[in-house]
Amino acid sequence: MLRKKGKGDGLDGIFVATLKAHHQTLLKDVPALKNFNLDTGEQYESHWKFLHEDDNAFEKSAIKICELILHRDHRLGKATKGAAAL
Repeated sequence: MLRKKGKGDGLDGIFVATLKAHHQTLLKDVPALKNFNLDTGEQYESHWKFLHEDDNAFEKSAIKICELILHRDHRLGKATKGAAAL
């Protein structure tokens, strides 16, 4: 999910849906992926990973994420209960 709100909250960039079980191997392919900070400033570790728009490797990392999506990498995406019912 691409987010560009310009609110200055540090959350503009690309959010990548995945599972915690895949974080370690995804970080080998896209080292710029990080956890993200909530509005309170506390770091939040969830299934989602975050690529900040100001990261020096943003463009290279964004391209790599797109390539993984195009190759239907099983580490990307997260089926919800609602989606499973479709």
